[in-house]
Amino acid sequence: MNSSEFIKNYLNKTAEISSKVNNDDIDKFINILFDAWKNSKKVFSAGNGGSSSTASHFCGDLLKTVANSSSEKDIDATRKGFKAICLNDNSAGLTAWINDSGWDNAYSGLLNSLFEEGDVLILISVHGGSGWSNNMVKAMETVKKRKGKILGLSGFDGGKLKELADACVVVPIDSTPHVEGFHVVLQHLIVDRVRELIQEDFKKSTSAIKFFADTASLPEISYCFERGVNDGITTNPKIIETTGDLTMGFTKACKTILDKYPQVPVSLETDLNGDTTNLGLRINEVKDVLLSQADKLCSLKDNVVVKIPICEAGLVATKVLSSKGIKTNVTACMTPYQALAAAEAGATYVSLFANRMLDSHIIELSGNSLNILTQKTDWKDIVKANKDKYFEKAWEKTLEQISYVAKNLENKSTKLIVGSIRTPEDISRLVRAKPQIITIPFKIVTELKDIESLKNTERTINSDDIVIGNSLYHPMTQITLEEFEKAADTYRKNK
Repeated sequence: MNSSEFIKNYLNKTAEISSKVNNDDIDKFINILFDAWKNSKKVFSAGNGGSSSTASHFCGDLLKTVANSSSEKDIDATRKGFKAICLNDNSAGLTAWINDSGWDNAYSGLLNSLFEEGDVLILISVHGGSGWSNNMVKAMETVKKRKGKILGLSGFDGGKLKELADACVVVPIDSTPHVEGFHVVLQHLIVDRVRELIQEDFKKSTSAIKFFADTASLPEISYCFERGVNDGITTNPKIIETTGDLTMGFTKACKTILDKYPQVPVSLETDLNGDTTNLGLRINEVKDVLLSQADKLCSLKDNVVVKIPICEAGLVATKVLSSKGIKTNVTACMTPYQALAAAEAGATYVSLFANRMLDSHIIELSGNSLNILTQKTDWKDIVKANKDKYFEKAWEKTLEQISYVAKNLENKSTKLIVGSIRTPEDISRLVRAKPQIITIPFKIVTELKDIESLKNTERTINSDDIVIGNSLYHPMTQITLEEFEKAADTYRKNK
């Protein structure tokens, strides 16, 4: 046979393999792998000889390629690949087991230390673990005992791998070069499809509204998380005062929440040491107060988000903290201007207070000045007297402003949190403005239905023509900060 004939025959066999590989087995392999990613399970790979390099390649792609393309230079904490480990890459551990316990126990020895229930083992073998690959058979026995999943790429008749695996793709040809070569094709096919599934999941998760639990009570947080309100936790002085366990002291109460929920952001608020007067004239003094408290809060745990009041000093403090990589949440914002100024300062989150904005709009629509908020007039009576007449119009203005900020912050590093929720109906309204995050009190969570559908609501609020505002000062912000300071008096005694 001359070279031309050899090449033709070789490639013809390769083409023939493509038509004979069982596509259903490939699909099952992919689905098991994708489920492992969704459930944060570890994936182990292993092979002998040439298959060991395919196992190593598979592991590398699961760690990186499925989540991040070569064009993405920065690390994004939200875009994670698999927890993948290639057993044959650990030469020290592998050879120690071979030396002390023999070839048959090499992979099962490593799995004994690492493999947990629900994890997945990918084995790649030309003959499917038959004959001299008893190390693979032993590895499969270990995985079965640990209630894990086995995935296989095999050749020839499939061997023990086809018999024991949950999904095994067999390259149906009695030729080692063709089997090993086609295993690489399958590996890339599987990775590419899993990558598509993961990217679709990323898009879904980033487009959905996140729901934070707005409480400091551990039982309430647990309930909220079980219901799907589980993307983060927010607190403020009033919440700490009313739902936090201050019997152990303020710092211990915060630390307990942080330790129990280390996987999500937890907003803890700085306070103004009781003095909310003339904030615009005391910028350096107030900045130092905020930064001092921020340092103490940051020392508690990595998942702390430092809440900073919206004011000139607050923005200066936010810039300082952001430059150090410290996450911040600029709070008590009542206007788009305040929220976007906080974003410009580098805040991780900005918080708009929906019902406080609503009250402000009712006051203005009734012909009153917002200055009554900081006067002796009982502004709540004015809101109550005019609520029926202006409620819907006030909500319209509030939602347009929230939608405007949310649209401006899409694909930005700053995310909008909307708080100040009074009724379950508020959530139904707010999701139509599609803020990045809504933080929800425990009582409201207990009354919500179909939380996942709410999270995936599309924006329907038009925000082209709105009042943005032009000042960091807002009377409703001022009285909100005063209320926070009064509540903070409770826990200052317990610091």
